[in-house]
Amino acid sequence: MTVVTNNIKVPAELPAAAVRDVYLLGGTCRMESSVTIGPVGFPGMAGISADVAVIGVGGVSARTGLSTTNLPEAQMMAQMLESAHRTVVVADATKFNRNAFAHIASLEAVDTLVTDAAPPEELTAALVSADIDLVVVPAAGRRER
Repeated sequence: MTVVTNNIKVPAELPAAAVRDVYLLGGTCRMESSVTIGPVGFPGMAGISADVAVIGVGGVSARTGLSTTNLPEAQMMAQMLESAHRTVVVADATKFNRNAFAHIASLEAVDTLVTDAAPPEELTAALVSADIDLVVVPAAGRRER
């Protein structure tokens, strides 16, 4: 497997036997979140292609789609979504109906949403309309009702 990430902690956590190459994207390092932010690509290349993009977002809304608080980060995430054949968004329930500053993409750009609780009714309807697979994984120690 080849892994492309902007999370500086991921390479050390990957089992060596499962990974052929690891590419770290970005240019600016945000230490508080352990990620790099910059273009999705490498100098002298037209771009990259990924089988699956997995991103965490700051907001998931029926009205505005996906968003985050940092404009360059939103641009990087949008580029990654465009480069992927399949997209998975990870967002806990506190991100539902939140419209953060920088918009990443509409809900139609998402294939799967992984979260810790069922979304509110309006957002659920928007996810169904956008044909998004919803995966609810309750937080440890909490039961889903």
